[in-house]
Amino acid sequence: MPQRNRKVQRAARSRRRTSASSLSYTEARAEVRTPVPALGTVLSEKEWRELGRRLSGTDDWSRWRFVCEGCGYIQTPAEFGDLSREVRPEFAFSDCIGRYWENYDAAAEGAFPCNLVTWGFIPMGHYVVNWEVGRSSYVFRFAEPAERIEDNRRAREEQVRQWAAQAAEQAAEAAAAEQAQLVQEDQEAEHDVEEFALRCTDCGRAGGRLHRRTCVWRSPDGTAAQRGLLSDSVTLPHTLYSVETVTARVTQMRDAVAAYERAVLEELFELGVQVADEDHHSGSDEEEGEIIISLPRGSDLTMPRVRWSSAFGWVYTPGAPRMTPCYRGGGEYAPPAATVAAEIRKHIETGGGTWSARPLWRDPYPADVWAEAVEGLWAAATRTC
Repeated sequence: MPQRNRKVQRAARSRRRTSASSLSYTEARAEVRTPVPALGTVLSEKEWRELGRRLSGTDDWSRWRFVCEGCGYIQTPAEFGDLSREVRPEFAFSDCIGRYWENYDAAAEGAFPCNLVTWGFIPMGHYVVNWEVGRSSYVFRFAEPAERIEDNRRAREEQVRQWAAQAAEQAAEAAAAEQAQLVQEDQEAEHDVEEFALRCTDCGRAGGRLHRRTCVWRSPDGTAAQRGLLSDSVTLPHTLYSVETVTARVTQMRDAVAAYERAVLEELFELGVQVADEDHHSGSDEEEGEIIISLPRGSDLTMPRVRWSSAFGWVYTPGAPRMTPCYRGGGEYAPPAATVAAEIRKHIETGGGTWSARPLWRDPYPADVWAEAVEGLWAAATRTC
């Protein structure tokens, strides 16, 4: 017997043993005698068709079996041809069949098959085939003669479990490293607290990152979270006032700012200037209250917005600050709503800034300043010119 045949027989017997006898000797020999190109191989259409015939044992391409690169599902063009007229049999070369099943949910736990395609933004095919019509595309690989869907599914599920375990391990390592860094920062803050930091009024600790995540300010169900005050800007007020004090201040400012905004919009409406709901906004956080009004679209304005803040009063934006009469010769911090509306209309008509004053920042932290700002807003919302 020729040496070549003895090698094939030995290889076939070895392949059958590794398959736990799920392969017949004939199947194992067919698999051994058919060299399978490696991932990424570029094939001509003739080479690709010949490979399909050898691995599938038939010239009927509708019975050729293709393996999805994403989930390992084995499909044939005949399956696709049975779905609908819009689904062509050749889709089996490049699209996982789950993509075309009714009520299929790719996000469902344990979803199988998947909805992967080879022609997406990131090519996912096994081979590149140069078709005779003059184009090329990525395609799935052919299934080996004894390859089974359930074997592929179990192998993929095991691979996914390994990936998940690896991701969880990496996440745990990253979390441990970050926690160690936070602890170090916290210890340094405690050591230097007298010179560089301020202590929290609620728990007495230095205001480092770890502290801001664990004290009442960072509690998921705490007062600060309920008031929407868990931003990274919680620094100075966090160490000057208790959480109850700051949340009360924010609530007071929000109510006053909203009232002032409504009054200004009403006065603008009386003057024939209508501002859409999506073009105005007011609110307050633990440091500052603000109103933003976008002026009517289509206006020939170099500065198409006006903004009021508890730090600066009214300002035209963008561009260099153009202040209201807030600090001009004793001008008001929050002019009456009617005055503001008249100035805004004048700005629209002239296409340029009409308010100007030297910038002068108003410190929002002291309790008396905050209370004064809130009181002034309520008064400005009800006063007339």
